Amino acid sequence: MRNVLTIFIYICLSSVYSQDLDPGEGTPKAVPANLVYGVVYNESGPIQGAIVRIKGTFEETRTAANGMYRIMASKGEVLEIRALGMLIKDTMVDESRKIHIPMKPDGELLETIRILAKKSEKETVNTAFGEKKKAAVGYSTRNTINREEIRSDQLELWQILQKMPGVVVENPGGPNPMYKLRRTMEITIHGTTYPVLVVNGMLFEQNGQQPYVNVQQIKSIKVLNSLNATIKYGQLAAFGAIVIETDQGPERESVEQPQLKRLSGNNYTEIVSTLDEASGKSPKPEYVVRLEKTENFDQAREVYLDMLKDTKHKSVSFFLDTGDYFRKWDTAYANEVVSQIAEIAPTNVKALKSLAYAYEAYGKDELATPIYERIVNLAPSEVQSYLDLARNYKRVGNYQLSATLYKQMVANSIPKVDFNEVGVIVFNEFKQLIALHKSKIDFSDIPNELMKVGFKKDLRLVVEWNDPLADFELQFITPNKKYYPYLHNLYGDQQALQKEIEQGFSIKEFDIEDADRGTWMINIKYSGMRDDINPTLLKYTLYRNYGLPTEERVVKIVKLQDFEEKVTLHTFVY
Repeated sequence: MRNVLTIFIYICLSSVYSQDLDPGEGTPKAVPANLVYGVVYNESGPIQGAIVRIKGTFEETRTAANGMYRIMASKGEVLEIRALGMLIKDTMVDESRKIHIPMKPDGELLETIRILAKKSEKETVNTAFGEKKKAAVGYSTRNTINREEIRSDQLELWQILQKMPGVVVENPGGPNPMYKLRRTMEITIHGTTYPVLVVNGMLFEQNGQQPYVNVQQIKSIKVLNSLNATIKYGQLAAFGAIVIETDQGPERESVEQPQLKRLSGNNYTEIVSTLDEASGKSPKPEYVVRLEKTENFDQAREVYLDMLKDTKHKSVSFFLDTGDYFRKWDTAYANEVVSQIAEIAPTNVKALKSLAYAYEAYGKDELATPIYERIVNLAPSEVQSYLDLARNYKRVGNYQLSATLYKQMVANSIPKVDFNEVGVIVFNEFKQLIALHKSKIDFSDIPNELMKVGFKKDLRLVVEWNDPLADFELQFITPNKKYYPYLHNLYGDQQALQKEIEQGFSIKEFDIEDADRGTWMINIKYSGMRDDINPTLLKYTLYRNYGLPTEERVVKIVKLQDFEEKVTLHTFVY
């Protein structure tokens, strides 16, 4: 089975990579007459991950790392282009098949970000993801520094680490600098989670006083991502490790558990509507109003079939809303209604994710399986495709297929796909599979660290979205009325957004462990564009007792554009 899956993945990847070839200007007979291609760019160069769509349709593509796109479009059709931090642009297709598309930064947005950030350095450069300091551009991407690369003017450890890619230094030059990794920053609700320091093989949690390291004795410093670090050093290194080797290590120290940092001035005083309250206030689409006027299932079905004759109703929103309506009459028919999304948008990944999300919210994971398999075929170079499929296989009982995928993700062995940025998520999900279904999988080649017993999480929150450019904010409110925000937009972590687009994932995990007891609240606010044909959906999954036989799961999906104001997504008791 493992070889079959590997071959399947290879075939998928081969098909997509062949599409990156030049359209073949020298061989016009091999190129379809309505193929349009070119580069999407701004003043800083090509833009990766821009979405190029034929306006008013489900036909769309994303630009590659070199900014290149290819799409089938006829003369007179309009290409709509969206990219992070850029103004939306429409371009009409004319006689020319080669259309290079320049994008302009959203100046108002960038100016707001500049004010909020209070940048101390004035010299900046524009990139596809907004303004960045010149000093932050062009650093080496290597994750190891050797003795000969340490300069004589670098007298303290923080001076070396702040120049390493992906490392952020808190309180540089102070009495107790702290180090964190961008890829695992703020992965819990309470605040930043720090990597461990490994000095000559000895693990130190960052809990205040750091172990003394004589810079002149350093042989090497290596930064390990969360997944590799956990496999090598255990669960304490679940958020990465900074490994330091010296000529002579410090004496053993006793360390306490790290204290979670709190924000200041984050008292929560707002009054926010629930999803149901906000839905009651929002105007309903005319097709929902028509359905609600019917008195029984047969009447509702007749109205629905009549509306299908009108092409304006051939949208993802229409089938999601009507499917929700029919759930009160007949769940099987509701599933049949939403399944039409796969018929009207068979190659649109965003639309297909909406359908899979709906099936999961209905508790019909088995119906989502062929949809996630189709997405792997359509987007074989994107991390999220494999995460979704592995998780779905696990839920429907295909444990060995799920384990095979997780093994490949742990080993980073799927060609042209990099799972390092989602290493903690892969680790947690694989551990959960092993904890609950070890007897049903081949575990002969699974790393020993993953096989340790006792894995569980009190509460695990997973948030996913079907559009990589989704602009939203989550707000976590504790029982003590303190709030902690997560921003998925240019006001948040721009480098993290860039990684998401480059590697193709749209997921965030939050853990609640040993936290404030009582009622927690999750708010959400959407600030993105409205798209009635193919709306942006957010899927929220709450796991209780994750990794235990008593595990429970709650799935909610939200069509974000339906709510103009901040709303409460969920409340739960911890």
